[in-house]
Parts: sequence; structure tokens; C-alpha cells
Amino acid sequence: MIEAITCCHCLHNVSTSVDSVNIELYPVFKSQTNAARKPVMTRYHHGNLRQALIDQAIETIGTSGVEGLSLRQVARDLEVSHSAPARHFKSKADLLSAIVAESYSELTKTVYDGLAATGAAPASATLNKVARDAMQWALAHPTKFSVMTNPDVARFANDDIKKSLSAFANAISAAIGAANSDDAPQSSAHNIQLLFVIGTVLGVSTLLTDELMRTTIGDFNDEEAIGEIADMIFATGKTET
Repeated sequence: MIEAITCCHCLHNVSTSVDSVNIELYPVFKSQTNAARKPVMTRYHHGNLRQALIDQAIETIGTSGVEGLSLRQVARDLEVSHSAPARHFKSKADLLSAIVAESYSELTKTVYDGLAATGAAPASATLNKVARDAMQWALAHPTKFSVMTNPDVARFANDDIKKSLSAFANAISAAIGAANSDDAPQSSAHNIQLLFVIGTVLGVSTLLTDELMRTTIGDFNDEEAIGEIADMIFATGKTET
């Protein structure tokens, strides 16, 4: 006896029998005038759909902006049913929140990795290293960074975003604590230093990833710019008011 079932995500027809399992792929054909029709294979099949949706959304935002993102379009791009994303994201806001949470988690890991890399180095170099690493991460992931700092996305921040942002702030706070372990007295309240460091890192990163601003300022080398900015602001690892 052979029974046919349909994959809940894509257009695969699965025929099963007692002795074997046969999978038949019914390809989607693109319309072609006066040309042979070629099958278009499904991009996603039985993997991590949640991550696939996030990755495709980031790709879409990179070309069309946050305004051009929709769950239906992401589903079409992955060649899954239009209802498939609802298993993981009930709305566009939920999908954007997942991108922000993932991005802050990556940035937080970058900060902690920078802290670990300083090892036995003088504490005065800690903020300099962390600032460089954070700005380099933003430059390497401009689309993710643009979503993280998008005010419309922030308006609908859920608990996942708040937790990820809090973890990032804690990482920067740890870097400030290490920098302030020098013998020199702390120059300002810890929370003011935290505001200054996060504001500097995110502010400079915003300018570095803004094509219009880069065109206005003129040509410069990214690595040199990041290094010089970090040296100017965090040369001693202390923030001054």
C-alpha cells in the first residue's frame, strides 16, 4: 500500500510504502517563451526553518530595506508555503526582533572575546580593544547593524531584544570595570561612562555604515579610521567628562 503525504513547508510529495520511502520532487517551472523549461529547485528543505527565515530576511533588508520586508516575500524567496513562517514568527515585527536579538548576541560575544584577548595587557588598553572590535563588527555586518539601530524596530522591542541589549550593556560595563582597575581615580560615574562608550561605539558605527555620510565625508580606509578613532577617544582606557 502506498500513501502520499505533503511536506508542510514546501511542495514536495512524499510517497511511502512498507518496504521503502520514495521522495518525488515536483519542481516549479518558470515560464519561458520559445525555450526549454528548466526546473527551479526548492531553496529550503527540512532544515532549520527559523534560521533560514532570519537569514533570508537579512538578505532582503540588505537590498530592499526594512520597508521591503514581508513574511510572504521571505516565504516566496525560500520557496516554502506562505503560512510556514507563522510557525516561528507571527508578524514582521517578530522576525525583525529575532534579527536584532541575534545581532546583539553576536556583538556581545565580540566584546567578550575582545576582553579575553587583552589577557595580561594593561587595563588601559581594554576599552580601546573593545571599541575597535565592536566597530569592526558593525562594519562587517551593516544590514544587521541597521536593523539593530532602526527606531521603528526599537518601538516594538520585545523581551528577547531587551535581554540581548542588556547583555551587551553588561559586556561594555565589564570592559569599563577592567579599564577602571588602574590606579588612576575614576573620572565619572559608571553609568555615565557606560552611556559614553555605547554612544561612541554605536554612533561612529552608524556613520561608518551610512553610505550617504561616507560619500559626504570622502574616501578613507576603514581599518585606519576605526583605529585612529579608538586611539583618540580611548587612548588611555579612561573616559573624561
